[in-house]
Amino acid sequence: MSAKRIIDWELVDRLAEGLGVDYWARRKWIQREHIPYKWRVPLLKASKGSISIEDFDLLDRRRRRRAA
Repeated sequence: MSAKRIIDWELVDRLAEGLGVDYWARRKWIQREHIPYKWRVPLLKASKGSISIEDFDLLDRRRRRRAA
């Protein structure tokens, strides 16, 4: 499963920009396919339901599989 299917990175990028996250930090999130925990709740609130906790869980599971 592709990370694009797990989470809409364009939406994450737009919302994070609105929250004041630096451009290069957002690029790193996309490259690593990981959103730092401190930004998850603000993104959930800003997305108004477009992003769910399950999206983050899927990203985390995918990362763990790749690391193993």
